[in-house]
Amino acid sequence: MYNAEEKTKRGSLMKQFSQTQIQDYLFCPRRYFLSHIQKITWPEPVSPSFEKIEESNRQGKAFHLFINRLIQGVSYKELISQVYETDLNQWLKNFKKYNPLPDNAKIFSEIEISAIFAEILWIGYMDAVAFLPDKIQIFDWKTSRRVGDPKVLLNSPQTRLYCFLMMQNHQNFLNFSGNISPDQIEMVYWYARFPSDPIHLQYSAELYDKDLFYFKDMAEKLCYDDRANYPQTLQQNNCRFCRFQTFCFKETLLEDESLEDEFLDSELFGFFQQPDQDIAGGSESAQKNFESF
Repeated sequence: MYNAEEKTKRGSLMKQFSQTQIQDYLFCPRRYFLSHIQKITWPEPVSPSFEKIEESNRQGKAFHLFINRLIQGVSYKELISQVYETDLNQWLKNFKKYNPLPDNAKIFSEIEISAIFAEILWIGYMDAVAFLPDKIQIFDWKTSRRVGDPKVLLNSPQTRLYCFLMMQNHQNFLNFSGNISPDQIEMVYWYARFPSDPIHLQYSAELYDKDLFYFKDMAEKLCYDDRANYPQTLQQNNCRFCRFQTFCFKETLLEDESLEDEFLDSELFGFFQQPDQDIAGGSESAQKNFESF
């Protein structure tokens, strides 16, 4: 875990935000208030759509666990022998065939990175980070049923926060000395269902300067504790796929199957995650050894 001293020293005195809080706020300010300020645990509505979302999230977490173990040094043969679900089995085969991680890099898997900015402790939970001699690649594994739009992903809270945090933290990794520029940081989204077409997003000095204003603005918007600052979204289609719909409306909203594909790929934006559900653990892996594949 990086910047742990800062987190221990000041974390109890300041708010802590990850991409989940930002995503929830953008999806619906009231959802953010209920989840992260009031910390209400509210059951999902009983419906086929939420069952599909839950199953999709379960498979996604299982896949992340298997890839983390693979990077840690568990052999592919041992892992594949433990997988009995068709989708997970195929995704692991896809990873073995199209492994996106570079050979000449030191790999850290499932790590937590944090930084204090604008009196907020910002935290990122990264699936894998590859340190090359002149570049840093941040990897995120996706199991969604469609590939994200690069323009949308470039502007997403996840991409912005992870690249921003890496700029603040790269010197904390022992094998990467000296200063780097933002254009030496790259975010890579690898899709288990579309293994040959990862999305590479280049960071830049221009994007970094914009993010300085973006996260300062977000810090101001998310710092209040009173309900009045977090109105319910006017986009009622969002409400159809929010666990708090029965809290806000006192009933389950009618489902619209035409919108299901839009919202089912919850991993694409993380809108359906519970608070802190995206925490991966934060353990540092040993240097990659893929000869066991």
